[in-house]
Amino acid sequence: MKTKIFISAVLLIAMLTPCASIAQGVNGNSLHWVRTPFSHDAETLCVHDGFLFAGGENGLYRSSDEGNIWMSVVNGLNGNTNSPEVQLLYSYGNYLLAKVVDWGIYRSMDNGNNWKRSSIPLSPFTFVTQGRYLFAETGMIDRSPDSGSIWEEADSGITPKMAGHHAPCFGLASIGNTLITANKDGQLFRSTNGGLLWDSTSSHFHIPFQYSLSLFTINDSTLFLHLVDTLFRSTDFGMNWKIIKTGIGRPTIVAKNGLIFIGTYGVILSTDNGDSWKNISGDIIDTMSISALVIQDNYLFASGYYSQSTGLAGIWRCPLSDFTNSVVEDKLLTDDFKISPNPSNGRGSISYNLRTASNVKIELYNSIGQVLKILSNSFEQEGDRTSQFNISDLPSQEYFIRYQDSKGSNVLPILLLK
Repeated sequence: MKTKIFISAVLLIAMLTPCASIAQGVNGNSLHWVRTPFSHDAETLCVHDGFLFAGGENGLYRSSDEGNIWMSVVNGLNGNTNSPEVQLLYSYGNYLLAKVVDWGIYRSMDNGNNWKRSSIPLSPFTFVTQGRYLFAETGMIDRSPDSGSIWEEADSGITPKMAGHHAPCFGLASIGNTLITANKDGQLFRSTNGGLLWDSTSSHFHIPFQYSLSLFTINDSTLFLHLVDTLFRSTDFGMNWKIIKTGIGRPTIVAKNGLIFIGTYGVILSTDNGDSWKNISGDIIDTMSISALVIQDNYLFASGYYSQSTGLAGIWRCPLSDFTNSVVEDKLLTDDFKISPNPSNGRGSISYNLRTASNVKIELYNSIGQVLKILSNSFEQEGDRTSQFNISDLPSQEYFIRYQDSKGSNVLPILLLK
């Protein structure tokens, strides 16, 4: 009986969700973004032992056929409830690790069929691997010598210490034999001995209130750092940093064979280590808030939160060959889209310079992709343009302003502080 119910549930996921569709790419190039039958909001994606996993507030699912059919794999997660919220997945050797909201870290050795809870109730934001240790950034740095069952503090040398003896940290990356993180004040620290001792660097970033700093390993010699709406790059193990792009909301990043993909609102691509970027979203996922990216075999997978403008959520895939065989150019009519002031008390202006006349639509989104306000929607002549806005009726938090003209769109974050 249990087998019959399980098979029926798997088939139901494939039958009740919308059929896959294809989006047209920018500049007329066909980007074959196909929507898989997974129609939930997915917060995290992971490839482990040849399987594709997707986690979110509706539980954890696994696909063995590139996202065409999905099955629930929650046995042992969160006391066997039907839909534990899975926020983070990480593949580590024979183990698949899952962060479950309010329950901590779980591990599986059989591709998600059964789960066992870690003895330490950590709530990590990031996992990285170096040598024989698994590291977790939980607001501080912890490491595990046994694939995530036992954890120990690994923040010696990071200052300042808070109440007790912990050093609050933002972000964590591993590159070569070097670990890198930032303290609560934005000072970068490095460790070259497995987290036993950390040394401060000359790099320091100001972290505004309500913001955090994120670190990403791109390849054997390149790190990315994201703060507020700016992306930085280091090619010397975190000693020096260069701004390579602005106007980037909180990103998810994945890289393979010289292709670097960033997901925020839609997806952008760099083939020159971050020096230039191209919009590869297509017309459909361009409006989606991208929560995770992952590469499996010859496909790029992107998961998106529900978008009010499209009514779509779920997981999309696109062949990597679409990005290597065609040139996709940025298509905006302006490269000078700015918000002032930012942070804002609720009133401000949006400025841009149009190279040619076009209809311009400016919308305000929240963090899950819902349109809260249409700030402007009119036909504009070429030249310098300014649009005033008033969002003082909204609560203080981070929002996103989306600019769209007849050729494309761009999204910038705005922090409302009242």
